[in-house]
Amino acid sequence: MRFFGAFFAWSQTILLLMAESFGDRYRRTKLSVLVAIGEPLGVIGVFSLTHSLVSVQPPFGPSNLLFFSTGILPFYLFFHISWRLRSWDWLRRFPRASEFDLLCVQVLDEYLTKIVIIAVVAACLWLWGIGAAIPREPLECLLALVVISLLGIAVGLLNAVISAFFFAWLYIYAIMIRGWLAFSGVLFVVDWMPPVFRKIAVYNPLAHAITLYRTGYYSGYPHSSLDMGYLLSCTGGLLAFATLSLMATRSWRNIR
Repeated sequence: MRFFGAFFAWSQTILLLMAESFGDRYRRTKLSVLVAIGEPLGVIGVFSLTHSLVSVQPPFGPSNLLFFSTGILPFYLFFHISWRLRSWDWLRRFPRASEFDLLCVQVLDEYLTKIVIIAVVAACLWLWGIGAAIPREPLECLLALVVISLLGIAVGLLNAVISAFFFAWLYIYAIMIRGWLAFSGVLFVVDWMPPVFRKIAVYNPLAHAITLYRTGYYSGYPHSSLDMGYLLSCTGGLLAFATLSLMATRSWRNIR
């Protein structure tokens, strides 16, 4: 009972900190709302329209909008978590809150925001008559999103370490990550990609996570390239390396 009492008190603290962080984030600039919500939805619209002009058939399934949303929204969950944590050393520290609490606040804020967006997009597509917009295996989709979030944490913390010594890295990363979208199984079915691109994609753990996410949506989604062992090993390895890097460089970084 003591454990549950402590966990409940910790949960209340995290929720209060999330509310404060969320309000501070969106009160400071309305651009944050546009980036968090408008950018991924705009990218979905652009790719859906472009593909419909080139081909009548969606890459997979009954709808271009559904296919691209099931790739772009999980990708932006990864991107936005890694982008928020790039400023780890300059994030506002709350009184009586540990660094683990701060990490939970930042990640859960982004995770829940993207869950709401995903649910709203799915509901709109379902009301539009696309029955496949409701996930076939919701728990599998949630598992994939958790793994994607962990990858985002690892990359974000590594970005924080690199940018502490080489600030221009943040500009390089912002450009590079948007280009990396093409090799993350977002725009194409990985199993159907040309061999030269598929060989690159299968080394990208994010491509495996997005394939896992789509298997929770579509019945019969091609997933022979999905390797859960590789995905979990890469996620755990990157997290461990990022944590060790953060600890080892602490005395050299300018922490707020």
